[in-house]
Amino acid sequence: MKKPIKKIKGLIAIGYWKSEGEPHLPHPKEFQDDSWGKAEKDMVINHIKNGKIAIRYRGSSFCRFNCGELNMGTTCLTDGIYIFPEKLSHYLELHDVRLPERFIDHIKRCKLMEGDFDIQAEEVDYSWWEKAKLN
Repeated sequence: MKKPIKKIKGLIAIGYWKSEGEPHLPHPKEFQDDSWGKAEKDMVINHIKNGKIAIRYRGSSFCRFNCGELNMGTTCLTDGIYIFPEKLSHYLELHDVRLPERFIDHIKRCKLMEGDFDIQAEEVDYSWWEKAKLN
């Protein structure tokens, strides 16, 4: 039996990085902060890793730090408000990337979506992320 589909409009993009095809997005080096506290960092990583699948793509991404990681995934995840690449946690774990306080505050206030359903992401908003700064 197919899972019901939950359509979500107006998801806010975060963690999509500058590339040749998307030069308007930020580069992860702008978000590096090796002083980020372990407990908060682990909370954010756990939140990201436990998002629900929102979009699947055919091609895989690559690490913008050129660390050699070529399998950065083909899926975007969501928590119902934000949408992010499935391997966003790679940047936090290996490259000391810290996401903006707006996102961290959101995580502290929200619960991850529960239930057995598929998500159809509609109308993703990149405008905030395109201008985002670390603090």
